[in-house]
Amino acid sequence: MRHLLLCLLFATPLAWADGLVLSSANTAPALAPLQTLPAQQSVTVSIGKLLVADLQGNRWLKFGPGCSASLAQSGCAASQPLPANLRAVLTRLPETLAAIAAFDDSLPSRTISPLLTRAAQQGAQLRKTLGDEAALLYLLDAQVRLQDGQGVQQSLNQLALLWPDNKQIGALLAHVRRLGLAVAAPPVGAQVVVKPLELQ
Repeated sequence: MRHLLLCLLFATPLAWADGLVLSSANTAPALAPLQTLPAQQSVTVSIGKLLVADLQGNRWLKFGPGCSASLAQSGCAASQPLPANLRAVLTRLPETLAAIAAFDDSLPSRTISPLLTRAAQQGAQLRKTLGDEAALLYLLDAQVRLQDGQGVQQSLNQLALLWPDNKQIGALLAHVRRLGLAVAAPPVGAQVVVKPLELQ
């Protein structure tokens, strides 16, 4: 099963040199999330928004409806700087996805670490400026490196909702679900008892 999963993941090469597609939109030619985009490839968006991480130009590009452009000539695309920490995460995304495919029953259900807390905070900042795709991929990177099983499953589930037709993410989510990760007990600590208004 793991061999088949790896074959599915790498049926299309994930080692990109120019751009990485990170959203679903009606485009010509048709593009899918996690697909590479050569710098000279012209794209026309008819419906939706196309998000592309320009890994060479260190830019986060948004192509709106009616925009026809390429990474090399991106005149009608809205551009923002690509943060260095997010660029590093996207550059090693092939290794991150391969690590998920290799997870087995030894994967811990939950990891508690200040590094995860920091990644969640940084992801929240990325969500404000770049959107859900950037935030989820950034957090997923930390969850995989720290082997936070439930966190990985939650992030994959949210990515699957964003990209329902993406077979790579769907296969990885199914794989992690098959591991049957235990649901962690709520943390022990102070509890607040809320009384009905008539008893106060």
